[in-house]
Amino acid sequence: MKLKVAVVGAGVIGLSTALHLTERFPDALQVTIIADRFTPDTVSDKSAAVIKPLDFYRAKGSDQFSSAKDVSAYQDRVARWYQDTMKRFHKIHVSEDNSEVKLTLLAQYHLQQHEDTPDPSWKDVVFGFRHVYPDSDETSLFNFPPECKTIWSYSTYTVNPTLYLQWMQKQILSKGATIKKVKIDSLQEIYDGFDVVVNCTGVWASHLLEKESMQPARGQHILVKAPWINHCIHYDPGPKRTYIIARSDSVALGGTLEPGNWSEKIEEETTKEILKRCTEIEPSLAKAEVIGVSVGLRPLRSRIRLEKSLESESPLVIHCYGHGGQGITLSWGCAKEIGDIVQDSVIKNKHRLVPRSCL
Repeated sequence: MKLKVAVVGAGVIGLSTALHLTERFPDALQVTIIADRFTPDTVSDKSAAVIKPLDFYRAKGSDQFSSAKDVSAYQDRVARWYQDTMKRFHKIHVSEDNSEVKLTLLAQYHLQQHEDTPDPSWKDVVFGFRHVYPDSDETSLFNFPPECKTIWSYSTYTVNPTLYLQWMQKQILSKGATIKKVKIDSLQEIYDGFDVVVNCTGVWASHLLEKESMQPARGQHILVKAPWINHCIHYDPGPKRTYIIARSDSVALGGTLEPGNWSEKIEEETTKEILKRCTEIEPSLAKAEVIGVSVGLRPLRSRIRLEKSLESESPLVIHCYGHGGQGITLSWGCAKEIGDIVQDSVIKNKHRLVPRSCL
């Protein structure tokens, strides 16, 4: 008899987790995805969807860590999530599945204002990491801000997030999983029906859990038609981040990072300001057709929470949320670690769970 698993949340973390569990334990688990929002209405659908190994996993909030060793262990853990995610995207990119997913591998320019910026820890994981010098012939092709003193270039993946989520959902259903569209007010509502509950609710975890102080970080970006743009640019000089991200069918222009703002309403003045910032760097975008504007709420937390809950003996509860803008970037690594927890706690019977139907 299969154990019953509920994955709560249908964004990129939830779907990656559900797909990983159905692939890894096809004979042991029956997976159900529970959410009130599915693609194309999730926060993940609203993301710029670039797999970017930025140092989000530099620990923020020293009160969350007991020691420097704890900080280092966390950084190593998140770096591993990124590496595992890259491996999966490599696999998808060279497979026939990419005819549906449409992952693209493009050059990214990462602009910074400081000359003494050390090379990042992830430089050996990406393809072709190198320095681009501000006075080189290469930079003359762009209109980079003159205050940029350090420019990194490497290849990274971009994707239309809705196409990607639709592909994952299709794969999950083809492997026997089920979907339940319902809004829940607490995880306890579904405890009686499942042996394992995986909480992948993103920013909404702050509504489900009494002790969770996570906040939203509102982001707004624009989609344009600009097929002549075949690269990505990321410039983050302060509270306003500017990015230009080419995808298979559009270019995402951004953006904003507004902690504590729960509004999902599109702000017209913000749209104008984003267009202004992006066209200053890439003047040809002034000719691009605007095809959409999106607003999403990143789950902002001082550290990502991925752990077993100690508050429930049965079912086994696993929390995985708080990824900020790094959900896609860390998704497969987090899904794999959740799979490891399930294997150690359930498949090996260390948690001594019995299928609900047998109770």
